[in-house]
Amino acid sequence: MHLASPRLRRLGALLTLAAPVALRSQSVTALTPSWQEAIAARDVEMYLRVAQVAGQAPLAPWTIRALSPEALDGLARDAGHPWSARFRRDTTRALRVHVFSPELDLIGTTGYPVLGVIDGAVWAGRGLTTVLTGGAQLRTRHLSLTVRPTLFRAENVHFSEAPVDPTVPSPHGDAIWGCCIDAPQRFGTGAYMRIDPGESTLRFWTGPVAVGVSSATQAWGPSDENPLVLGAGAAGIPHVFVETSHPLSVGIGRVQARLLIGRPSHSIVPTDSARARKVAGGVVSFTPRGVPALEVGLARFFHAWLQPEGLGPADFLVPLSGLFATSRAPKRFDDPTAPDFRPKNEIASVFARWVSVAGHAELWGEYVKNDHPLDRRDLVVEPDHDAAWSLGARKVVRATPRRTTALSAEYVSAGVSHLNRVRTQTPMYIHFPITEGHTQLGQLLASTAATGGGGFFLRLDTYTQGGARSVGLERFIRQTPAFAEGPPESGYDVVYRLRADATLFRARADVVVGALAEYELNRDFRRDVPNFQIRLGLRPRRTR
Repeated sequence: MHLASPRLRRLGALLTLAAPVALRSQSVTALTPSWQEAIAARDVEMYLRVAQVAGQAPLAPWTIRALSPEALDGLARDAGHPWSARFRRDTTRALRVHVFSPELDLIGTTGYPVLGVIDGAVWAGRGLTTVLTGGAQLRTRHLSLTVRPTLFRAENVHFSEAPVDPTVPSPHGDAIWGCCIDAPQRFGTGAYMRIDPGESTLRFWTGPVAVGVSSATQAWGPSDENPLVLGAGAAGIPHVFVETSHPLSVGIGRVQARLLIGRPSHSIVPTDSARARKVAGGVVSFTPRGVPALEVGLARFFHAWLQPEGLGPADFLVPLSGLFATSRAPKRFDDPTAPDFRPKNEIASVFARWVSVAGHAELWGEYVKNDHPLDRRDLVVEPDHDAAWSLGARKVVRATPRRTTALSAEYVSAGVSHLNRVRTQTPMYIHFPITEGHTQLGQLLASTAATGGGGFFLRLDTYTQGGARSVGLERFIRQTPAFAEGPPESGYDVVYRLRADATLFRARADVVVGALAEYELNRDFRRDVPNFQIRLGLRPRRTR
């Protein structure tokens, strides 16, 4: 069991000290629906994105999330969309406290853990997984403190795992890449329980700049389900950040940016590496003047070994370093034989998003590299080396104050190309010598489909005054035979998944139900296996 971190305890202490002052301020809400509940890539935030495409929310940058409290206030409207009677915008500028509705979720899985579900810190193994989330938010004009931890317990019932290489320290490691990624098939042999600081953030802003500390999940880029640099499918990395407090005018357009440094954690499953890591990342988006519907951007994210000097302000400059391996200095840091060898693994992407409010549609795309190109020539001649890309689209087919319906699709291509015949390639997010890969606490920080080689999803979302309904179809490659032992004719390990979810607004509670059925062809290159998952959630509410 992982107990609450010191960071969470410090955040809780701050909230405890500040709450009595706020409780005397006439601005206290509890258990009422709030736009501040929005979490990166989850239901409330997704609703706001669809509302934006439908013309029911103003155009605003979307590729740097989690959204700030001020950004959420700016997106929300009090009329003209299906959820306007349920959620209200916070217009108070005085000191105020909002107590979030506690959330209880039960997840039952029949066969094996379901991959690629956006659940943040939660890992749902086979059997019953119980999740409890709650917390509160304190806000003043220039300060916000959100404490919103998550507790979960997975029964983690035994299932048939793929055999791993004998050199991998744990039998639960990744079957093919156990040497180079901390992504266990299973978290031990007994119940797995963890308290995570979750969506907790302390943020201060003044003028154009905001600074803070956070453990909240991040979602960079325009992708819905398959973020190629950073997504919400794992626990957030505890980090310090500096960002623009709002989109800044630079004459030719508006710019928004975020820099962060943090300390990711290893899973409970042993791997070859015992060294502590640090991360540094940066993302910037630009909206051209006169074209508010277009957003383009760049993201970079680095993993490195933590050095004796620890984290410091200089680490914020890492995402601003040279784009090519030949431009980095000092060179000795890249020499494995040097005593001060300091390797870095980088993931970098460029992306774009365009919204047609008149047409009630949006398009987006992203291109990502798994490590530094050697130089400009390397990037131009072999752009598909250690690279992936995605394209997505959404069409709002109905938009009224009572009902909004949207159809979404996204395709990811991340297969190892023909270049592998003459130049070594690895799947996305596999790293060496920093062998944890692109993970936090044993879960992938980006797209599961990209790791296996690619995939797609189709989804129909309907939002009404009574809640939301969603049905979707997914296909993704889980593993590629080129990297497995055995003949290549054994075929790919491919997952087909059908999923349906619903949120029902009731007077005293929101009820969340979901069902997932998937069929994995050639699982672990051995056999075809079905799998099912059922979800039930409850969020007590108090009406205004």
